[in-house]
Amino acid sequence: MLMNLPVQTPSLRLSRQQISVLLTIIALLLWSHSILHARFEIGYFGLIYGLPVTFFIALACLTIASTILWVSREKHGKLLCLQLLILVSALWLIPSVTGGSTPVVGHDYRNLGYIDYIMREGHFNTAVSEYFSWPATFVTSASISNIALVNLEALVAKGLVPFLMQLLCLLPLYVFLKNTLGEERSNYCWLGCWLFYLAQWVPHVHLNPQGFGFFLLLTFLALITNPKIWQRHTESFKLLSLTVIIFAALAATHLLTSLAFLCILIGLYLVRRDKRVVLVIMACVIMVACWNFIGARGIVEERVEGGGAYWELLVFEPELIVEREVALRVSGSQSHIAVVNIRLLFSSIFALIGLAGVILLCFFRRKFKLVIPLLIIILAPLILLTFSSQYGELLPRIYLFALPGMAFFGAMLLDVKKKIVVFVMCLLLIVCCPLHVISRYGNQASYYLSQAQLSGVTFFHDKTAGGYVVGAWPIGVMRDIERYQQDSIEKTVWEDSRLVFTEDVLQNLPCYVSINRKDKAQQELVKGNIEFINEIEKTLKTDTGCGFIYHNPDLRLYIYEKPLCGNGL
Repeated sequence: MLMNLPVQTPSLRLSRQQISVLLTIIALLLWSHSILHARFEIGYFGLIYGLPVTFFIALACLTIASTILWVSREKHGKLLCLQLLILVSALWLIPSVTGGSTPVVGHDYRNLGYIDYIMREGHFNTAVSEYFSWPATFVTSASISNIALVNLEALVAKGLVPFLMQLLCLLPLYVFLKNTLGEERSNYCWLGCWLFYLAQWVPHVHLNPQGFGFFLLLTFLALITNPKIWQRHTESFKLLSLTVIIFAALAATHLLTSLAFLCILIGLYLVRRDKRVVLVIMACVIMVACWNFIGARGIVEERVEGGGAYWELLVFEPELIVEREVALRVSGSQSHIAVVNIRLLFSSIFALIGLAGVILLCFFRRKFKLVIPLLIIILAPLILLTFSSQYGELLPRIYLFALPGMAFFGAMLLDVKKKIVVFVMCLLLIVCCPLHVISRYGNQASYYLSQAQLSGVTFFHDKTAGGYVVGAWPIGVMRDIERYQQDSIEKTVWEDSRLVFTEDVLQNLPCYVSINRKDKAQQELVKGNIEFINEIEKTLKTDTGCGFIYHNPDLRLYIYEKPLCGNGL
């Protein structure tokens, strides 16, 4: 009789969370293996050649592990956060892992010079550089270095700054997505973050005003999408006041991002029609006008040709936009053109993901009240194209501003609750991992700053006297601003391999001319001109007024003792 009783065996079926944990462990092991076997190699598509296949298998396992939890009915915030941090670490530490420096290391070193100046002198000086017209980034960084004893130069040298900036942006990005997606879709918030970080190839978020400005913009989006800010009570007044404070910091940080902030705020007011927001807009307009047309008046006036009116900075010319933002980008070497084409394809994938989310919410769910404010957040910065005559690389910046909105619409696609949608989304994200590496690090040949070049920079810093550094691209580092100015390149021009000085400020000051590996790579990759730098160096060697003072395999430094305006090397 006992033999007829059913035998109960323990269930061998794993839960979603257990499967996800197992795949995460496998991803970590494969990523660790790829770190040990990564090498520094810059090929046709940049740094991707130095990454073993296990790197991309690890990202595929990680993507599947997160996909399983995104569509779960239970909340898995902690595990999804861990998986996202692994993704961010894997993608943004590639230069450190391969030994390829960082894609913006030269600019970061220049910005270290501004920070060092403030730490040493206790103030900023717009006469030293036009970048001090928007000093908030440098003042904040100097304060952090003094208070927290952070060695920023060590972080820059190790390539950690872009990675740390991505971590800084995570909190306001998550709050923005939580405000818009709702508490009931908390798992979707992590998909939105995943889409944002995977789509983010634009190399502007690092130790610079654009990077800190973008962090403040994300903070603004987190505030303005809080439902309480549009309700009439005491807390909404506090949130609106905090918005004004954030804008004040942004106005002193970065002009273009502050204008994007203002465009979004005006667009949201036109939808919400909240009279209290008018006062906030007026305060923001006054701040941006006072700071940029009074505090930075000299810089703005330089951009107005012929002493015209300020509104002449706004020029909407479709032909000019196409020429500067498209034609100039799709030029240079075959490698550069191929990378640009992949960037266009890569960006288009995420644009289509966002568009699919818009179509879902508008035509199938009829959630126009939710869609319209988010579309304004995406589309309002397009107004900045009117600055195309003054700014370069506007489309990549506008693409960056649109990513939070794209992340929202992309995450909402899972609300269809169809297995085919989940499968396609997972497959797209896996395919986009190598495309991200190419898009972000494809032009590494023109960004890489070698140890030999850094040794030349150290020599220049320790051994030379006051003067100016010029070149096709200057030496790349400004660690002692009061002795020389990197932005002096804007006061000189190259004409037929001759360096022509155009400003009286250069009279009777020694001029240092830098010829380095980065110059040649930049000219070959972006300009398609291999011989340009070689012709310049031939001219320097034969010029009797030019002296040769330093040499290593990646950098040569010349000095021209007394340059005169209108003359050249």
